Amino acid sequence: MDYNLLIFLVLFVAGTVLLLRSRQEKFFIVFLVRTKQFIPLIDFIARLAPGLWKFLADLSVVVSFGGLGAAYLSMYRGASRNLNGILFFFGALVVVFWSQGLLSAIVLLALLLICIKLLSDIRSVFADFVFSSFLVSLVFIKFTLLVFAFLGASISLPLYISVIYGAIGIPPLLIGMFLQSASQILFAGSNMPGVSPIIPTVRDGQWGVTTPGYEAIFVPIAYAVIAFAVLLVSHEFAHGVLARVHGIKLKSTGLLTLGIIPIGAFVEPDEKDLEKRPSIEKMRVFSAGSFANLIVCAVAAFAMISLSLFFVSSDGVKVVSVLQNSSAKGIIENGTVLYSINDNPVRTSSSYLKAVSMLTVGGVANVTTDSGVYAVPVISDPEKEGVPFIGLAVENDIKATHGMDLGLLNFVWTALTWTILFNFNVALVNVLPLAPFDGWRMLKELMSVFRISPETSKKIIYAIVSVSLFLLLINALPLVNIGFDYLRSLAG
Repeated sequence: MDYNLLIFLVLFVAGTVLLLRSRQEKFFIVFLVRTKQFIPLIDFIARLAPGLWKFLADLSVVVSFGGLGAAYLSMYRGASRNLNGILFFFGALVVVFWSQGLLSAIVLLALLLICIKLLSDIRSVFADFVFSSFLVSLVFIKFTLLVFAFLGASISLPLYISVIYGAIGIPPLLIGMFLQSASQILFAGSNMPGVSPIIPTVRDGQWGVTTPGYEAIFVPIAYAVIAFAVLLVSHEFAHGVLARVHGIKLKSTGLLTLGIIPIGAFVEPDEKDLEKRPSIEKMRVFSAGSFANLIVCAVAAFAMISLSLFFVSSDGVKVVSVLQNSSAKGIIENGTVLYSINDNPVRTSSSYLKAVSMLTVGGVANVTTDSGVYAVPVISDPEKEGVPFIGLAVENDIKATHGMDLGLLNFVWTALTWTILFNFNVALVNVLPLAPFDGWRMLKELMSVFRISPETSKKIIYAIVSVSLFLLLINALPLVNIGFDYLRSLAG
């Protein structure tokens, strides 16, 4: 018998019974645990820099919905004077990413300022949409490539993806991914769910969380608690701060739990007060949560970069897996540290990939390791004909410096990694046009851009929500089989 699982079940049942006997609002074993203790803190944060919070909330509309979001802000230039600043922000990134020198940077910056001045004078929603879509697309192309390069990977980003994101934002890209996954499930017999919840589990005697259908993902409980806490607090506090910036009353804050397991957090504004507010104020409140999660990702990434610059060194890369088709099988073993390939240093994962790309198919790679020098045949990549391949999966062989303890460094690094992954996924999913996500409420406000009747707007919203829900359900179908398999394993 798994005693860890037994202890978990006993604690879950006991805690749930206590909550059932309490005065907390309940829906079967789902509870809303309310408190007003954090409202003064939210008020204090809202008073610190209300102009900054408004700017960030407006920026989040463009980050989430691209040119469409900018068109929405263009309609409210009187109530929101942040659009020019947002266009300058994206334009400045274009100058940094795309200029080829000081002269080209000066020319691009001058053109940017002229365009922003003209747009401000003519006040055309369509012109704001076209110009902002162009800027956001250019930023998206370069930013995506830079992120993958930092991770040691290279991709070929289709131009249409950048155009779609630049014009309409994140939701159509997510819906496209769900559509592709749904087609694999329905027509190719895929058993891989396109969506999956995070659930508690015990693996090898260790508590943690996992996602059904993705058994390789296991987050030890300490990292999961840190990532969840940062995610929930940042997301809900952002909603609360923007509500208080606009003087919208907050009724309570609290946790949403399944039994005693926290599955969400909330800040509860006075819905009647919120509903009476201008569209731009409601949009800021709705959009703030996802953007707060993206800011957390940026801060965590900056922390990781700082750690790597000041407290981390790597003299080589460690082999974590010898792939099935590897030409190094039987020559190099897992755990081996590689220092160079054909005298090209491989101190990081990215430098390893670069060294392999310089090899010649049919030749031999002289690999210097911590256990000697090995001659490894260079073959063609099974998935990319003509591309050199030796078939080793590696990671940086990290060493702590400047008195930093390696165990503490690994803990902080891993916690930051899971914090980024959790926050990034929630930031994306939350803009989906589905209840209870904020995306469907933001969609209702965005429809004002098209200047159509309320009845037509409702029909379009219902159609988008229905399609999204249908795709989501199809993507969740494999979870049914996974659940039945789990029940059969318990019975057997």
